[in-house]
Amino acid sequence: MSNFKVGMAKTDITPPIGTLLYGYPSERISNNVLDPIAVNAVAICQDGETIVLISAEICAMNLDKCKLVAESIAKSTGVKAENILYSCIHTHSAPITRTSAGWGTADMGYVNDTLIPKSIEAASTAIANMKDAVMAVGQINSYVGINRRQIKDGEVILGQNPEGPYNPKMTSFVFKDTEGNNIGSIIHFATHPTCGGENLSVSRDWPGYMIDKAEEITGAPCMYINGAEGDVGPRLSNGRTTGAGDESYIKETGLIAAKDVEAAITDATVFKVPTLKVHTENISLPFVEMPSLESVLKKMEEMGDPEKLIEVDISTYDRLSKIKKMYEDKVEAPTSLELKQTVIALDDVAIAPFPFEAFCKIALSLAEKSPFEETLLFGLTGGSFGYLPTEDQIPYGGYEIGSFKAATIPGFIESLDKYIVDENVKLLNKLYNK
Repeated sequence: MSNFKVGMAKTDITPPIGTLLYGYPSERISNNVLDPIAVNAVAICQDGETIVLISAEICAMNLDKCKLVAESIAKSTGVKAENILYSCIHTHSAPITRTSAGWGTADMGYVNDTLIPKSIEAASTAIANMKDAVMAVGQINSYVGINRRQIKDGEVILGQNPEGPYNPKMTSFVFKDTEGNNIGSIIHFATHPTCGGENLSVSRDWPGYMIDKAEEITGAPCMYINGAEGDVGPRLSNGRTTGAGDESYIKETGLIAAKDVEAAITDATVFKVPTLKVHTENISLPFVEMPSLESVLKKMEEMGDPEKLIEVDISTYDRLSKIKKMYEDKVEAPTSLELKQTVIALDDVAIAPFPFEAFCKIALSLAEKSPFEETLLFGLTGGSFGYLPTEDQIPYGGYEIGSFKAATIPGFIESLDKYIVDENVKLLNKLYNK
């Protein structure tokens, strides 16, 4: 018998053909299902403490939608809402589940009728499936990804930058019951699932091949959690990090990832009962000072007709419009964003969820400063505020920087990367000393 219990489950959330797809500013209506998408859940319990990790094979969700899902699961299962970490794998070939100016409005019919009930079902089934278990952790280096902030003619474009930061670590958690039967696995690795580019098929993109291979090897469910992929894309043979609608790149990259995941699972050889630790605490993410109304009006005038704006400029104009309305309504500007943060450890491996597409160096800095032997940043978990760049990249500009500046009102401080790492390290130290 073990005081460590694990259960896993998977539920299908594949939308019908004709569903609008999310991930690019252009309108894309799906005309095919390249591979089905699902919600995956793992429930872990030890000494009365239960956590549920969920991986939805969609692009991203707003903070309020993730909170709603967690609260719904908590109400249905009795697990504390703060102990439910809801992640999105960030495929750009799934329904619109996050509202953002220029990128679309969340399909609330899909969210309410499919995503939420199927998430509750997956979590409930995982809890019901829990059995005495042991765990092993494996880790290998994978070069499926590459830094994508390429400098061309003095500007940052979404290409390939071999000299840029990149974290090759692919980590596997493999769970077995006490009789040696596989319960399932979790794979953590950081790279954008954008091989399909602006394709018109519903798809998990390259992670689909990796997930399927892991399930073939173990004969049990596998869930994928993306990491700090904000400035990392797939290392495509076309020299880019998007497939420009050519779905052959999904297979090209997916087969490499499948080979790598086999090595990562094979590396998980030392099975034992780990110690589960959980710590929850509020952290505050500071905002910049609200810009003056005069500067906002001037910038809006400079941007011109909002109907003619594209991509990040739409988000920027939308932010300025909301600030203008706050002045008109005499609404006091917030000084920070309050975030309830839950950090988790399984023996010497810690997990820190970030509601961002964090840049690679943020995860590396977190791991370096953490007291744990290994610390994994779970990206796009608990919601998404878009990109979180390192402060040193902000002067270079580019798509991710523009998105970061337009993400919130009044806007995050430019040194948010250092601040959020330090706040999480404080929590990790408390967790370590529990």
